Order: sequence, then C-alpha cells, then structure tokens
Amino acid sequence: MEKKQARSTQQITDAIARINEKENRSPIAKNRYRRQLSLNFTQQELEVNNQHKQVIDLFINSLPESQQLNIIISVAPSSAGEPFKTLNDSWARLQSLKNTLEQYSENIELVYQPELDLDSATIHAVGNNISGGEGVQ
Repeated sequence: MEKKQARSTQQITDAIARINEKENRSPIAKNRYRRQLSLNFTQQELEVNNQHKQVIDLFINSLPESQQLNIIISVAPSSAGEPFKTLNDSWARLQSLKNTLEQYSENIELVYQPELDLDSATIHAVGNNISGGEGVQ
C-alpha cells in the first residue's frame, strides 16, 4: 500500500512538473504566472481530506517563488439535490479549502461557481515570479 501511494505521489509530482514546464513557456506577463488545480469531492465529503492536502501541498510547492501569491478558490454545488443542502455543502468545502490554504497566502478569494462540475473545486494561484527568469531584471 505504501509503495502504491509513493508511486501515486510521484505520478502527481511528475504531472505537475510537466504542466509547469508547459505553462512557464507562456506566462500571463513577463514576471507573472497563473496556475490552477482541480479537486473532486465525494458527495459525503465536506472537508479537505489527507489526499487533497497532499496534492495541494505538492501544487503550491511546485509554484515559482513569489513575492505575493494570490489564491482564488472556486467551488461547485454539491450533488445533494436539495438547494439549501447544496449551498451548505459548498460553503463547508470553501471554508475547509480556505483553512488549508491560509498557511500559503493571506490573499484568498472565495467564489461559488455553479457552472463547474458537481462536487468539484478549482484552486487558482497567481503570483509574481521573483526567481530571475527570462524577462526579469
């Protein structure tokens, strides 16, 4: 089991590295970057689980060094079916994601996005690249 989890973690790390390599070729400005991570929840999950936390940590740690990291958390409705239950589930997920991401940035924006796939969330990270890359003086 531990070997399988290590291989899965390595696959995620490799996938993030490939995405970063591709994205680094087309930044939104010479010294800015934007990345996003999508997460899925089971219908009963209202909080970030350990696997989510590991993926978020890998994602954040794979970003270029930044003076100011801005995070936008977009959450979809849940598949609960009842209008107030879906809003309540989404709010609980937003708060759980915010609590997890507060250790990485103070600048967090919360967005409810009904057009996303049910039981999903997207984390957008926008920052200033201070690593001295191309175009940075």
